[in-house]
Amino acid sequence: MIRKKQPLFVHPNRPLAQFTDVLHEVWQLPVLEDKRGQHIEAHYEFNGQICTLRCYSRVIRAGVDSGPVMLYFPWYGGKSTQLYKLFNVAKGWRCVGIDVFSTREDFRAILSSALGSQYAYALAMRMTAEQIHAVHNAHKRVGAIGFSFGANVLSAYVSQGLELPDAVVSIEGGDILETALQTKYRKHDVDPQTLAVLNREPGILPIQKPITGKAASLSAAVINDTDTIVLGQSALWGNAAHKMHISGRHFRTPFLKQAKIRLFIRNHCEELLVGY
Repeated sequence: MIRKKQPLFVHPNRPLAQFTDVLHEVWQLPVLEDKRGQHIEAHYEFNGQICTLRCYSRVIRAGVDSGPVMLYFPWYGGKSTQLYKLFNVAKGWRCVGIDVFSTREDFRAILSSALGSQYAYALAMRMTAEQIHAVHNAHKRVGAIGFSFGANVLSAYVSQGLELPDAVVSIEGGDILETALQTKYRKHDVDPQTLAVLNREPGILPIQKPITGKAASLSAAVINDTDTIVLGQSALWGNAAHKMHISGRHFRTPFLKQAKIRLFIRNHCEELLVGY
């Protein structure tokens, strides 16, 4: 018997808040710490059930005190350690992972509801701000690498006009709204009610604007010209100071071209984080 596919991002049985309201709520939450690292946790109700979602900031590699810091933002369901292994760009740098998919339960919570997705983006953006500010307060430079979902977090973060990192790298980062409305995620359908609400109220998703000005001058982008999963990559990152165009499948192609992408990232980040 073939099991019926469950739709993704199911709409809650109450109206969804605007994303800016969710972000404001998350901005008031304290930064906590446990043996796994710093984290921010949000508690929210979804269809009568209280859910808890955490975003962690973990040190992947300690590096040297005098060197720059690199933040890693993985793809949907991925781990920052996986992204680090793919694109470890420089020895001696301190590397920090930003994770909202810490456990299988976290992944299911984010994937199963539109509300969980809202909080995931908000938590990741808040933790980004915390880490960038902490590094700058230590009088060091910081770069950020995002792949797919992680790159979406970075474009949403930059669009809020928040404290910028000193280097930004987007790998296949696209338009969240366009992607949700026009594609299927790994052959799963997005909940029709969620799609209907998105058409009427796009503000329930993070605001993303094409990068311009200082943000563009700090950015490098790997753009997949034939991607059918994450759309709108060129529209968002077309003004990046450095661009690398690839073609192929969303996940497989960056893995196959990881050596070239790693060199592309290294050159960009060394220029901005070391050669100043």
